[in-house]
Amino acid sequence: MPDFSEDASVEQPAIARFKELGWQAADCFYETFGPGGSLGRETRGEVILLSRLGPALGALNPGLAVQAAWAYSQADNNFGIPVDCDPLEGWIVDPSLNDPHRRDIQWECTKSAPRI
Repeated sequence: MPDFSEDASVEQPAIARFKELGWQAADCFYETFGPGGSLGRETRGEVILLSRLGPALGALNPGLAVQAAWAYSQADNNFGIPVDCDPLEGWIVDPSLNDPHRRDIQWECTKSAPRI
């Protein structure tokens, strides 16, 4: 008799495909929670594995931690983003560029989107 369960028709094929693609995959149906748990999550509601996300992002962009720390230190200064800039634009802030006395940088921002 064929098995038409979600596990057989969706989860196991997805796990197999991720392994084919070179991803690390695990069947965590019987996962344990807490610091010594299977994935290091406290509850099933933690869908992002922070213990793995940080190192993965660091490998993709080694300077990210430095940029994030600097931007956080600028929290009272609009995170280093010029005040008149569009809040809907994406920004990557470079501490070396945040000197308003530099003459080689255009400090004015376009206001293409309405402010919220």
